[in-house]
Amino acid sequence: MSSTINPYTLLGTTPWWNTQNTNSFWDLSNSRDGFSQSWEVLANQCDVSVSLSLEKVSDRLLLDLAGETADYLSDKTELAEDYCIVVTGDNDSGREARAYRISDLLERVDEDKREEIEKQLKEERLLFFEDDEGIPDTPEDDEELQGLADVVQGFLDKNEKVINMLSSGGCWPGE
Repeated sequence: MSSTINPYTLLGTTPWWNTQNTNSFWDLSNSRDGFSQSWEVLANQCDVSVSLSLEKVSDRLLLDLAGETADYLSDKTELAEDYCIVVTGDNDSGREARAYRISDLLERVDEDKREEIEKQLKEERLLFFEDDEGIPDTPEDDEELQGLADVVQGFLDKNEKVINMLSSGGCWPGE
């Protein structure tokens, strides 16, 4: 008489594909179309797994962007207290980073966008818009803002392929 040892039991872990999923995948007796339902179970689990992974990558990318922004602002204390970044665009036209002093942005933005921007600025200083309609360019006479916009633009350009993947998966803000 031989016995089998489950390696997952020895390791104290369980596989992501557990016994219940295995049985539901191969059991064709519960319905007329059991085989397609079995594949549907597998497909749903894969979708959830991929979505969670993309969300983690998106969170990490935004954290890395915050780090680069903080590095730039570390010796610019006045700007660090009164800035915001706007990322505009999508996959077709490319993304563009713009930087503003908050009060200047609210003065220069179109009326129809002002309320939306004020609401978003209460929560965070990184804003995303699908297009640049109604959003002014970064002020050319402010070198600190131009530098901040360049830092963010460099980050977006460097990570463009990853951002496009996140965007197509619905895990990139604003898209």
